[in-house]
Amino acid sequence: MVILLFFLHLHITAFPDFQVITGAAQGTSYSVKYVGEKGQVTKSELDSIFRVVDLSLSLYEPASLINIFNREGRVKMDGHMQNVIHESLLCFRESNGCFDITTDGLTELWGFGMVRHQHIPSSERVKKQLSITGSRYLLVKGDSLIALKKGIKVDCNGIAQGYTVDLVTDFLSRHGINQLMVELGGEIRVKGEHPDKGPWRIGVESPDVLAGDWHPVQQVIGLRDASVTTSGNYRNYFNAGGKMYSHVIDPIKGRPVDNGIIAVTVVTSEAMKADAWDNALYVMGVEKAMKYLKTRTDLEAYIIYRDKDGKVKDTSTVGFKNLLQ
Repeated sequence: MVILLFFLHLHITAFPDFQVITGAAQGTSYSVKYVGEKGQVTKSELDSIFRVVDLSLSLYEPASLINIFNREGRVKMDGHMQNVIHESLLCFRESNGCFDITTDGLTELWGFGMVRHQHIPSSERVKKQLSITGSRYLLVKGDSLIALKKGIKVDCNGIAQGYTVDLVTDFLSRHGINQLMVELGGEIRVKGEHPDKGPWRIGVESPDVLAGDWHPVQQVIGLRDASVTTSGNYRNYFNAGGKMYSHVIDPIKGRPVDNGIIAVTVVTSEAMKADAWDNALYVMGVEKAMKYLKTRTDLEAYIIYRDKDGKVKDTSTVGFKNLLQ
């Protein structure tokens, strides 16, 4: 998770044109902050955006397009689903399968789906589920999404919140708002400067196991016109047999990721892209992720991990270091 650090700025009451709208959506909370007139955008307008996305991509909405696809193996997509599927398949290809939206069955199998449990599935069940996992079994034909193998299910939770953040940002921009911050469940996008004329200062939590439920700030970065998201295993996991099982599923192995990585924070232009790539880099592992990042000028990343001796360490791209405050 990443958090906006207002305490590093002057108190927000010093900025009379600074507006704040908060609420709940997509199973989490959201916060929209912008410089402009009060009422320039309304909470009801924002909530309507979240509702439209849910009707397209939410697994918790029975009539959503994604649930229709999961039941029938085919669906005519709306624009939102097309955008998310396109980016998902692009990341799938570019990450060599490390990001994959067809792991819904594996997520359910390991107890991190809509029905939660703490049960380790047999290797036979994992193998069977893997046989119907893989974005290579998805076909986009016009505005239709078609399953090429029976039983394929799609779960866009690893990218949909980032997409929603971009959608809200674009909505605010169309209303003439050029200084803003949109946050949904820890996924953040900023535009322009903070009201104090400096960058928006964002804190990245430290997954310090000694801190219990309180995670102190590990790094602080300054952003203008950028997005930042984090994928980590320190909030959503279970322990069994003395071992921790993360909610992040390796789509290739069919098991929770166990490569030493604790958290990956990604900074890039759009929240949807950052949301996808924090998962992909997490699955890759430290060495492969850092090697891959050298080929990308559009992605900056910060990785916290445990080395072979169990010591917590971190590493980052040069671009991320340049953002540190």
